[in-house]
Amino acid sequence: AQWVQQTLPVSGTPYSMVFLNQNTGFISLDIPALLKTTDSGNSWTVINNLRIYNLYKIDVTSIYGNGRLTGVDKIYRTTNSGLSWDSVGAGFGSIFDISFINRDTGWVSGHNGSVGAIWKTTNGGVTLVSQLASGTSGMDRIFFLPERINGEYTGWCSQSSIFRKTTNSGA
Repeated sequence: AQWVQQTLPVSGTPYSMVFLNQNTGFISLDIPALLKTTDSGNSWTVINNLRIYNLYKIDVTSIYGNGRLTGVDKIYRTTNSGLSWDSVGAGFGSIFDISFINRDTGWVSGHNGSVGAIWKTTNGGVTLVSQLASGTSGMDRIFFLPERINGEYTGWCSQSSIFRKTTNSGA
């Protein structure tokens, strides 16, 4: 009884949603479109024609996501609460998911040609270093805890019916 239907300015299926605070939030749609609200979701405006599959809050002003533009998978990001967006990391393969622990450090899962792959970045996705290439299917979901345990980051990744864990920051 406490859920209220919201009206969006365009038709589309939502891929992902994230809020920076109780007022400012974003929805990515399949059409492609990126929508923003600054009034707790009471009204939405289209701010960009990007296809972003997953949106992730990094901090109070930063959001990263992975998506596709003109057939090329990229990492999209904003560090100014959505006022502007840029893209990085194109040309290394298909991105299925990302997991960032801060603005600089993150992991990308996907498919690199004929094998599943995990890449790591320490500069916000500008460059990616391969950490794992395995199997013929892509690496699906990936998640890293933002806190270090025994000096290292712990993460998990799925690949078809395989589930992997790292306790040494993916090394």
